Amino acid sequence: MNFPLPVVSSAIMLFVLTFMLWHAYRKKFSSISSWLLFFSGSALVFTFIFFAGTWAFLSMHLRWLFLALYVAGVAISFINHRKMPFNSKLPKSVWFTVSRVFVLLIGAFLVYMYIDSRQYSGQAVSLDFPFKNGTFYMMQGGSNRLSNLFHSTFSKHGYGYAMDIAELNTFGNRAKGIYSDKLTDYEIYNDTIYSPGEGKIIKLVDGVHDNAPGTLNTKQVHGNHIVIQNKNYVIFMAHLKKGSYLVKQGQVVKRGQPLALLGNAGFTVEPHLHLNIIEDYDTLTARGKSIPALFNGRFYTLNDIIRN
Repeated sequence: MNFPLPVVSSAIMLFVLTFMLWHAYRKKFSSISSWLLFFSGSALVFTFIFFAGTWAFLSMHLRWLFLALYVAGVAISFINHRKMPFNSKLPKSVWFTVSRVFVLLIGAFLVYMYIDSRQYSGQAVSLDFPFKNGTFYMMQGGSNRLSNLFHSTFSKHGYGYAMDIAELNTFGNRAKGIYSDKLTDYEIYNDTIYSPGEGKIIKLVDGVHDNAPGTLNTKQVHGNHIVIQNKNYVIFMAHLKKGSYLVKQGQVVKRGQPLALLGNAGFTVEPHLHLNIIEDYDTLTARGKSIPALFNGRFYTLNDIIRN
């Protein structure tokens, strides 16, 4: 395995959650005010992890177990400390106050950023979801750098509302295992992609081989991709499977029309669909202004689940 980021990020998340649970069940406080200060920050950090954590590398279902354990731990801790005085006569260390306030501020900032990722500016485009018959989730999406880190870091203007879509299996994971090296282990691999909107195909690139999971094609970034020109924007879809197209360049397609199969070609670590809606698209540079898209009237952000 030459790209262990999912393994590392999952290990870090589990360590943080275990640390928080240990404190919820075992930590002793000298006053209610200390308890409130500690768990205010802890609850905010947990809320962020619950919604934005890397659960899909393990199981989206697992977050509900951790939520139940955390809520139970906080409840038990409160019962054990409810008879404490509101303020303790024991002096608090500067470290205790500073560290708790720091966690509180970090937690508040992370939760704010996640909420903010659901906000968008300008007129959104209403599209059909490009997959059918499955449970899908946003690997990346939303409107800010927290929820859409890799896209927005490359270009907030050109990729700000771009999204990466993957699929979940029965166990709530996007693949068999944390990070499989087999493409067929990924639930979304070989899925049929349907046209989210109508328009004319102005660009269709084929012939790029799928990468093995964990490897990146830095020379052909978008791999096999298709560009559909609508009246006011283009629909840009990348990482399609070589030789799987069901349409041709120059063809006019309708909403819901099958286009191709999902592959893993281009600058992609694992199978997913890169989808971007672009205004003022330049066919020579493949650049333009990224604009928000709605599916079923909803704007989706990181880790949101779409059942279709």
